[in-house]
Amino acid sequence: MAAARRNRTLAAAAVGLSLLAIPLASAPSTAAAASKYGCSSWKSADGRTGHAKCTSMPSHYKAQVVVRCVDYRGKEATVEGPWVGNGKTSSRLCSESPNVGVLWQYHTYKYW
Repeated sequence: MAAARRNRTLAAAAVGLSLLAIPLASAPSTAAAASKYGCSSWKSADGRTGHAKCTSMPSHYKAQVVVRCVDYRGKEATVEGPWVGNGKTSSRLCSESPNVGVLWQYHTYKYW
C-alpha cells in the first residue's frame, strides 16, 4: 500500500515537472528572435549613441533601441529610442555632454 502511494506521488511529481518545462523549452531566445527578424544593435563611433535595426520583421511589428548610458562619475541611466518600422534605424543619444557614453545597447520589438 505504501509503495503504491509512493509510486503515485512520484508519477504525479514527474508529470508536474514535465508540464513546467514545456513553456521554458518553447520560449524563443533573444538570439533566435534577433536572427528571425534580422535585428542588430550597435553604438556610434564616438560611443555616445545607441542604434538598433530589424530588417525582416512583419509589417505589424516595430523595433526600438534601449540604451544604458554612463557618465564620468559612474552614474547610469536607461534611455529608449523611437519605435520604428521594418528596415528603419531607432537611435538614441545618451546626452549632449561628451562625458556621457553608451555602456550597452540592445534592440527590442513588439506587435504594433
